[in-house]
Parts: sequence; structure tokens; C-alpha cells
Amino acid sequence: MTSDSLHIGVLQMECHWMDRTTNINYVANHLAKLTATPDLLVLPEMWTTGFVMQPQEAAVHIADQSISHLQSIASTYDTAILGSQAIVDGDSYYNRVLLTTAQGTTAVYDKQYLFTPAGESQSYQAGTAIATIDFRGWSIRPQVCYDLRFAESVRDADQPDLIIYMANWPTARIYHWEQLLIARAIENQCPVVGCNRVGTDNNGWDYNGKSAIIDHMGHSIDTVPVGSGYISATLLRSAAEQYRSKMPFHKDKKSAV
Repeated sequence: MTSDSLHIGVLQMECHWMDRTTNINYVANHLAKLTATPDLLVLPEMWTTGFVMQPQEAAVHIADQSISHLQSIASTYDTAILGSQAIVDGDSYYNRVLLTTAQGTTAVYDKQYLFTPAGESQSYQAGTAIATIDFRGWSIRPQVCYDLRFAESVRDADQPDLIIYMANWPTARIYHWEQLLIARAIENQCPVVGCNRVGTDNNGWDYNGKSAIIDHMGHSIDTVPVGSGYISATLLRSAAEQYRSKMPFHKDKKSAV
């Protein structure tokens, strides 16, 4: 199904450490309270476990029962769920973005830029390519946390309709998070969604959220300032398309030599 409009929801939540059941139930309970569920619900990075650097303890296979439970939730509330989890695939572990609908769960993107200061690059396998989700006719580019610092992680010949960042971005560097989300929207002339977590994890890092939905001009549509919360917006693909046709900045990009 192709649609010009996309109703997107962003759930800023505390990710309880290694407590997959509590985190999944929190999402289900939140959806149950909504009067209108979104077409796509965005969750933080590693939302089922927290930012765990012991993948042998945290990672599950995509066929795990907990992921099947997500399919049931998506079906019950007629929504799709997007978030990253620690996933084991063969002999490797990935910080992998999964898209869950009533029809099942699909692996859509592996985090490309792993956060070396936390040891992520020693614990997980990095993704190797930009990925695009075709959802309701929208071209959506999923990204994870540290990817945000690298503009090239979303730039290729095909401009996306929407870029989504899922994160565990600490309070100490939250100013960077806010400014870089705006920069990516302006650079790519498309809406950008950033979903961050809140609370303090077992690594001792504090998170204050600042999740946001930003339009194709870099203007804030809505934000969750501090603490657990939810925001949503209906985006129009045609708005960015019209702006790009008037201001086709991407066509002036020089090829690498």
C-alpha cells in the first residue's frame, strides 16, 4: 500500500537492564492506552535489554519467542514496530534493526558505526551498507545512535523519504544529538525522527531522551524533553518532494575523485 501520509509514533522509554519481558510489556501497555495507534512505532536502540556489551548474554535469534510476541502485539494494535536489538546470526552478534508487522519480523539494518569507547566494536559485528525500508510506499532509512555522527551513513544516490535514528545517547552529549538530527534533516531534505531512551543503565550512563520529530526543513514538529513520553506526527511525503524539486541541492553534489 502506497500512501502520501505516514502517522509515526516515537516512544521514549527506560530500557530495563536485561529485562526483555518488562520492556516488551511496557510497549504493549503503552499501545493499549493510545486512542489512535501509529502506522509505525519507533523504539530506542537495544530497547529490550539496554546497551549491553556482553552479547552472549543479551542476544537472541530472530526466531526467538520474544520476537514472535512482538508480532502478536503489532497485529493486535495494527501497527508496525521498529527498534534495534542484540541479535545472534550464525557465529556473529549484531546491533540489528528489526521491523515487526502483523505478518512477521524482518531484519532491515545492522548498525554500521560501532561505538568504540564503549567496546561495541569488540562485541558486535558492524554492518557494511546503507539500508532502505519500503514501508507503505515510503523509502525509510534506519540508523542507530553513533551512525548519527557520520553524515555519509545515510548519503547515496537515492534520497530517502524519511531517516530514523534509534539511540542510547547519553545526557553528557545530548546537545550533539539535538543539533545533528537537525543537520541530517537539512542535508537530506527529508524528515528525521530520533528516538532516544531515558534513565540510568548498568554501565552508569545517564540518559535524558530529547527524542524528536523534525521536518524536511530542519524545524521541530515535536519533542519529548525529559523523562518517559510519547510523541507522534503525520508526515506528508509530498511536502519534502515539492521542496526538493524547487531546491534540488543534491544534484550539485560532486562525485568523489
